[in-house]
Amino acid sequence: RQHVENGRFSAALKAYRRVQVIDDSCNIEILIHVKKQAAECAREARRELEDRLAQDKITVTGLLDSIRDLGELLELDIPHDPKEAEKVSGSRYRAATLKAVGTYSIGGTSINVREYPPALACLLLQAAHFTSLVTSAIEETDSTTHRIFEGESLSSQGKLDSESKDGTANGTEDPSAQRIKSPVANNNQWKYDVLEARSLATISAVEIIAKWLPRLLEVAIAAREDEKRRAARVTARGTAAKDHQLTPFEVFLDNVAPTVTRLIEHASFCGLGSAPRGSGMDIVMTFGKKSPDKLRQLLKSPLPPSQSSRVGKELAAMVEVLGQSSITLDKLKPLPGEPSSGNIYTMSPLDNSRTLGEQSVMTIERRRCIYAFDICARGCSSRATGSGKFDADALLTCLRTLSEELTRPEQCAGEVEKGCELVIRKCCDGLA
Repeated sequence: RQHVENGRFSAALKAYRRVQVIDDSCNIEILIHVKKQAAECAREARRELEDRLAQDKITVTGLLDSIRDLGELLELDIPHDPKEAEKVSGSRYRAATLKAVGTYSIGGTSINVREYPPALACLLLQAAHFTSLVTSAIEETDSTTHRIFEGESLSSQGKLDSESKDGTANGTEDPSAQRIKSPVANNNQWKYDVLEARSLATISAVEIIAKWLPRLLEVAIAAREDEKRRAARVTARGTAAKDHQLTPFEVFLDNVAPTVTRLIEHASFCGLGSAPRGSGMDIVMTFGKKSPDKLRQLLKSPLPPSQSSRVGKELAAMVEVLGQSSITLDKLKPLPGEPSSGNIYTMSPLDNSRTLGEQSVMTIERRRCIYAFDICARGCSSRATGSGKFDADALLTCLRTLSEELTRPEQCAGEVEKGCELVIRKCCDGLA
């Protein structure tokens, strides 16, 4: 019991195995009492381990340890207690999402962990947390932009201090960003705050992907390994397998991949606003569809150059995470001969999300080239007109800066060529 109370479940399992040597036909009362108390502690350990699987704050290592301990515990013969439901409230690690013995409700999704192996149950629970987190992030962005439009500043909502990476130092607010709530018509500061909120929402979406996708994949790999072990035991025993068992790949396909796509669409919409004409790219408006016209138009407009450049780097990092995760996800696909191998998966469930992320990065980087050459052309034109100088050094500096900042410079060759032509033409016009 001390091991269970202190979270030392591996030690508790060893102690329970020693108690198992007491035979049911034993007539010694003290030993019978010990065995009953040990069974009660084992049931308590099971409930607490299930609660740990349902937590979203615990580390991946903690989840994997809990999966291992719960799996070993379930292999032992734990007597059923008909009054177990009455004892649930006494668990030290009882999760707030626990609704009944072994049943958890997360973001409106109810999951009974005792219907699945521990690793698969953990994957379902963590996927539910991920879906709930993505939904909350989108709703928060929608709420933030609406409050800004109604006159509340972004700094008053605590967004700049906690999330902005290029704000003022030491958590202090920019005095110009502080203002009294006022009608939108009398102040255009709300426009800058909405654009900044979009930038912060994009960064937040990338952080969610970078944290949760590897987390879910590690749990899924553990579930896949457990699935292989169970299949090997069934084969060795010569028993018939169940008609259909939920697999980790199916959980990723049905529960995780759609949420990832939704989050990527949200990041793309916040970072781009709308797709360039003729690009063939589809940007889904993930929030703000019922907003006032002024706000909706601003939500669909491109970000300013500085924010667009920052967002582009974040989206490029997101695409890299998606690429690595897509490779890892291939390990979860069923092998030929397995019950679920009849479904042929030629593409990774993350391929569509990765394609959208790649298109978003390319759009932002092409815009970055257009912005940079436009600024360079205006400066060179001014110097050519005023001092009769053909400033080739400015064009070279612009090209060097872009080569250092762009993550896919070879894909922006057309924009670079047109930009150089624009700068040279403006210089010639100024000299003429």
